[in-house]
Amino acid sequence: MQGSFKDFAETCERVKATSSKIEKVAILAEYLRKLADPDLRIAVTFLTGRAFPKGDPRDPNVGYSTIASIILEITGADELQLYETYKKYGDLGETIFHMLSKRAQAQLLMEPLTLQRVYRAFDKIASISGAKAATMRSTILRGLLLSATPLEAKYIVKVLTSELRIGAIEGLVEEAIASAFGEPLERVRNASLAINDLGEVAVLAKQKQLHNVKVTPLKPAGFMLAETAQTPEEVIEYFKKPVLADFKYDGARAQIHKKGSTIRIFSRRLEEVSAYFPEIVEAVKKIPGTFILDGEILPMRDGRPLPFQALQRRLHRKKVTRKLLEEIPLHLFLYDVLYFGDSPVVDKPLTERRQIL
Repeated sequence: MQGSFKDFAETCERVKATSSKIEKVAILAEYLRKLADPDLRIAVTFLTGRAFPKGDPRDPNVGYSTIASIILEITGADELQLYETYKKYGDLGETIFHMLSKRAQAQLLMEPLTLQRVYRAFDKIASISGAKAATMRSTILRGLLLSATPLEAKYIVKVLTSELRIGAIEGLVEEAIASAFGEPLERVRNASLAINDLGEVAVLAKQKQLHNVKVTPLKPAGFMLAETAQTPEEVIEYFKKPVLADFKYDGARAQIHKKGSTIRIFSRRLEEVSAYFPEIVEAVKKIPGTFILDGEILPMRDGRPLPFQALQRRLHRKKVTRKLLEEIPLHLFLYDVLYFGDSPVVDKPLTERRQIL
């Protein structure tokens, strides 16, 4: 039997109702433990406040105006009622819940919504393109919401708009996975960093397969991000071991993957950005082997960095022209290697990784 979306929504309500982190983890672990693998993968993804796994290029592309129009249509309310409700509660999920709760809603389908049906609808919405895409997305979402109870509609919209707001941040979901399936938390977190799909991590934890998870070329791994400190002494005291320091570059963080003749560059948001940096791709092609490198892409001319705004001109372009390549030349500064040859090296000491680099 497929997992119901009602159970997911009710679990979210229970998590939201408590301020205790321990209770939140316990509620989530109890819920996750009873799900079949396909539902577990979806539920965990939704619990992170996303319709799709982190780094997945699919985008539902459903904005406020589309959802607002659907709310008006299925509730029969006017724009003033919508405005006042949204103003009071602050997000569209709460808005549709309270507006639907005020009227008797005749559900089009008698069978309950399942996690898989909601996920399929999100996938279909994200796959639509073309001149009539907005209308088609609206039609699919309208049908889904007409099939939902007010509480289900609330969480359909919350997941779709990435506004879950139940206090279940990703780290807490990782703790729940570890608790549900008896895995060390560090192993869960390392697996999540390696593949950036917490739903898949949950399934692997349930199957006792986390030990097989590793970073893989051409698939983005999680980025190690910096934390601030006030003084060098504070850093040394924190680590209590030898420290290696690098310059802080004001560029674009990049993860560079090469396998055979294929090269992919990923941003810190795990988006592929290879097309924006053709000269970096060409330079990396000349390096033999299979690898994953971590570094910073910086605009430079005559040995001096250019303002960050110059780099922004290179981003999100359909085509990088020769003129733009000449006006804003780029340099790649590398400071770590995650994979080399035929195996990950992330578990090796940084000093060894620097030697490889």
